Amino acid sequence: MQQSPNTTYSPSIPARVACVRSNDPFLQSRILPDWEQDYTQLSCGNFEGGVARASLGRVQVFREWINQAIDQRSVADTDILMIGVTLHQGTCSWQNREMQADSLFIMRQGEEARFRATAESDILAATIDASFLETLSQGLYGVGTSRLINGACMLKGDAQGISRYKSLLLSALGSAVQNPQSMDSESARLQLSEDVAVAALQAMGSLSVNTTHSPRDHRVHRAMVDRARLFILSHQTGSPTVEDLCEHLHMSRRGLHSAFMQVVGVNPCTYIRQIRLHEARKDIINGAPSVSEAAMRWGFWHFGMFSQYYKNQFGELPSETHRNPPGVAMGTWPPLS
Repeated sequence: MQQSPNTTYSPSIPARVACVRSNDPFLQSRILPDWEQDYTQLSCGNFEGGVARASLGRVQVFREWINQAIDQRSVADTDILMIGVTLHQGTCSWQNREMQADSLFIMRQGEEARFRATAESDILAATIDASFLETLSQGLYGVGTSRLINGACMLKGDAQGISRYKSLLLSALGSAVQNPQSMDSESARLQLSEDVAVAALQAMGSLSVNTTHSPRDHRVHRAMVDRARLFILSHQTGSPTVEDLCEHLHMSRRGLHSAFMQVVGVNPCTYIRQIRLHEARKDIINGAPSVSEAAMRWGFWHFGMFSQYYKNQFGELPSETHRNPPGVAMGTWPPLS
């Protein structure tokens, strides 16, 4: 599975089994096929991440690890459910709810998912064809998957149920990555697909619904941050200020600060700069003629300050990114902590 670190992997041509590393949040967001994703790196420093995945047909299993705090938006195909577990112990949230260590997190059909980690993260999940899972659920429990989920985005409780599901996913994915030729057998893929789906149903069926909902204020604040992001992206060279956001969102500076600290853990001024830095980095990676052109496009007119902010956020100078753009390459996954 290993290739030279300089060997670029193309996410547009998905293999059945792959273990891919990246050193950029934008490139990380593009590794999983059939997903629309956007990642914002909230902490400062060099980004290191990766995805190991195996396509079994009606089930896809993947592990994703990232060494920085991120705010992540994801939308998958409308005909699947995702059932995941965390491998890390740090604080994180799923759909604006704090995720506990012994929780299954669920992404329903056609849902837009929001994941935020305050430090490094490591998650393990399976996406399962909805009709396939529904048939198995009716056979196993006599009820549909919607009754098991009961509207929840997280389920908690039985540690043994979580442990069995987690162990099966790790075993299946680890075996596939170590011996990808084993997934060439259709019968092997079908059997493993059913094993994973049944384990997911058993875990959900043995757990209780997490009825601890986020306060309404958190949902409102998330919507405010999302609107602020769109406003920042629509005002490139204008470099919107905190005052501009307050006017656009009809909020006081104090209320805006409270919303941003609750949702993304940084103040509005820092968030505005982070979004602009991310967009400038995307332009540099995508072949902007020069660093200065990318900087000016996103309202950075003092190049010395731009370089300082950029290096603090991404751990390298923009000129280094321009000379040696980040990439994704085949690799191995990190050991479990």
